[in-house]
Amino acid sequence: MATVKVKFRPSSVDGREGTVYYQVIHGRVARQINTSYKLFPAEWSKRHSRIVITPSDEDRR
Repeated sequence: MATVKVKFRPSSVDGREGTVYYQVIHGRVARQINTSYKLFPAEWSKRHSRIVITPSDEDRR
């Protein structure tokens, strides 16, 4: 059985967007599958592992 988690990798450059990726673990081997989604660190909830959209960010929707 495989485990799939959605994770966020922040940019190494301050003020830039990070990348959302999938972490797939099967047979104790972890793989990362990149997505084309780009987010700022404030738009990601570490606690719930999901995107947070505030009313002031309607143009980012």
